[in-house]
Amino acid sequence: MNPVITTPLAQATRPRRASRRVTFAALLAGLLVPTAALAGAAPASAAMPTCDGKTATIVGTTGNDIIYGTAGNDVIVALDGQDRVYGYGGNDTICGGNDGDWLLGGNNNDVLRGGAGGDTLNGDDEDSTSPGDDKLYGESGYDWLIGGPGKDNLQAGENGETDLLHAGPGDDVLNTLDADNLDVIDAGTGLDTCLRDPGDQYWTSPYGGSGVGSCEVGPGYAPIR
Repeated sequence: MNPVITTPLAQATRPRRASRRVTFAALLAGLLVPTAALAGAAPASAAMPTCDGKTATIVGTTGNDIIYGTAGNDVIVALDGQDRVYGYGGNDTICGGNDGDWLLGGNNNDVLRGGAGGDTLNGDDEDSTSPGDDKLYGESGYDWLIGGPGKDNLQAGENGETDLLHAGPGDDVLNTLDADNLDVIDAGTGLDTCLRDPGDQYWTSPYGGSGVGSCEVGPGYAPIR
């Protein structure tokens, strides 16, 4: 509780000597209050969020954000809201939040995690000058994972919702083992390997894909690392 400061009206009804004593006591109490408040105060800054075990270097807000990475290795945590994240250069690690996000790794080897909500994850795009070997994790929600060039690892979520995995060019690994038989695999070009549920659909790319190298059927959920 804040100290009670003597009001001018109270001072006027007291002799001058008593007024000085009350004022000094109030001043002393006022000096002690900040110390007590600091003793029980929360830290000035909360711990930074993490993505894939790494401390974030760029953090979004709980609103709908557009976030740009740098030419270096970024760790981006978008938080809540429907966000658009551009990793750009470097080996980036990007995590969406609890809503539908659009994530682009960009150049080099990136790790993208969609989080909750229906997300679109792009390892690379047509503007990527140095496409890399990316890892895309849909996690919960109806997700669309697009590997792009390079040897990519695409992992559907395990929540029983339909995910679409598009491998693109390169020899990729695709995993839709989540026991829901609802996912769709587009192998793209290259010699790909996929693990899937018996009811999951897969086909070679309508854009001239050469077909999957293998697409084994297996029980249960077995994430690829």
